[in-house]
Amino acid sequence: MHTPERRNSESVDPERMRERLNPPQQSLLRLLEYFGWELRFVREPPSQPPVPVIFAGDASWAVISPDGKLDEGPHLRVRHPGFERRAGSAVERGSGSSHRPGPT
Repeated sequence: MHTPERRNSESVDPERMRERLNPPQQSLLRLLEYFGWELRFVREPPSQPPVPVIFAGDASWAVISPDGKLDEGPHLRVRHPGFERRAGSAVERGSGSSHRPGPT
């Protein structure tokens, strides 16, 4: 069964995306942007806080939790080709996060 595409093809203003984030998320985003991360989109699940999704390069991605912590192992499916996880996380490359992924 085919699900109709719900993503909007229009580009979203980055400032409008930032406005959806709470202060701890905005603070971490500013820090990570200094190291090359980029806010690509914000998921807004019903009855839940916004989930900012950030990318480093073409394949490394993470989310910023509502308490302002980086989550590089989120339970989030990114359906765009080429964005599947690749070996070597951003933490191993030195993103500055103290979070270390556990064995898989």
